[in-house]
Amino acid sequence: MDNRFKFFTSMVFNKNVFKTVFRKQNFIIPKPVNGVYVGASKQFKISKDYLNEWNELLNSEGNSKVIPYTYYWPWLMDWLMKKLLPELGLNLRNVLHTGQEAEFPQNFANVVKESNVVKLKLIDLYPLKRNKIDMVTLTVVESKDGEVLFRAIDHTIILNMKNSDMEALKKSDIWGKVDVPFKNNSFRNKESKFSDSKNCGISEFYCKKNIASKFGSVSGALSVTHATILTAKIFRQGKVFLQGMCTGNIVMRALFHQLKEDVSNFEVYFTNQLPFPQTVEVRFDETDFEVFDESNTMVAYGTRKVHQISGSIETKEQKVA
Repeated sequence: MDNRFKFFTSMVFNKNVFKTVFRKQNFIIPKPVNGVYVGASKQFKISKDYLNEWNELLNSEGNSKVIPYTYYWPWLMDWLMKKLLPELGLNLRNVLHTGQEAEFPQNFANVVKESNVVKLKLIDLYPLKRNKIDMVTLTVVESKDGEVLFRAIDHTIILNMKNSDMEALKKSDIWGKVDVPFKNNSFRNKESKFSDSKNCGISEFYCKKNIASKFGSVSGALSVTHATILTAKIFRQGKVFLQGMCTGNIVMRALFHQLKEDVSNFEVYFTNQLPFPQTVEVRFDETDFEVFDESNTMVAYGTRKVHQISGSIETKEQKVA
């Protein structure tokens, strides 16, 4: 990440970040500013060195196209940790990123040509069962001339909500209006399509023992509550697991770098924790994909649409290298 020292110093010594990590959760329903809830707009530029960091992290060097990894995440993390979570009074240990729905216009590659603007805002707080809410956020990346290069909606589950807060959201005329993916069923209960690993393509990726720290260093998503043994003992009962969107980027590597697909729409949801080190398999057909760990547990799933396909589907007997 460019200006890595400056970024992480601003995180470590920021009062709002400290409160988000350590304070007791005390949910606050936000109020709009000029009609926007907890909005932000940040300028950023992707340098050649930063692009190389992503390709080195995911072993996708030599690709002639710009793979749509989550290059904007340092700016998203800055907003999340310093503004969104503090203003909502949320504690980081109760936060679980569960999925993303992304759109990649054919002009996405322009993101590396000049300075860009990432626009961020909260669009819903959807009350779920068992004192959980889906915090729905919108990310839009635009060129300096206002051309849309990327758009995504992220779903983040917030745990341990108070009964009174849940009732307030349920009675609200503002919140609970977006159609969220887990309003009827748990995100962990998705039935697998490729559990027997037959009649599907397979791409393998080895998650090294330092992958969480490497991903955090590149993306800004340190995930202090679960990415290291020490912090996991404090925040997650000792459970160390990979950042969900790192898994999402591993899928991107399989689709764009190995299959040479030109994806226009991409949905990914995270169903189980992924410990590391271990080898994961991305199993796929023309529209769907699922990610499995070495125990054959599905840890993520999703769908995609393409602008066009220039590669072929590999069978189990022809694994993608």
